[in-house]
Amino acid sequence: SATSRLYIPKSLWGSDGVAGGGPFAKRLLEELARVKVGDPDDFSSFMTAVINRRAFDRIQGYISRAKASPECEILFGGECDDSTG
Repeated sequence: SATSRLYIPKSLWGSDGVAGGGPFAKRLLEELARVKVGDPDDFSSFMTAVINRRAFDRIQGYISRAKASPECEILFGGECDDSTG
């Protein structure tokens, strides 16, 4: 199943000057930078469209709440678009 969010405990996240955290954050961002986002018909795409409007709205809600929270920092993604689909 797809992962739409990730919660990392402070004890694992760490901090060493990397935006948002330490070694874990750095490694996570390096891996995410290699993820191919694209058309679901292209099997080399790792991340594609969500399955339906309900899923889109749910994920958009997560993003909106994270943006509104002073305790959250979005390091990757954080944008969505429903203009196609």
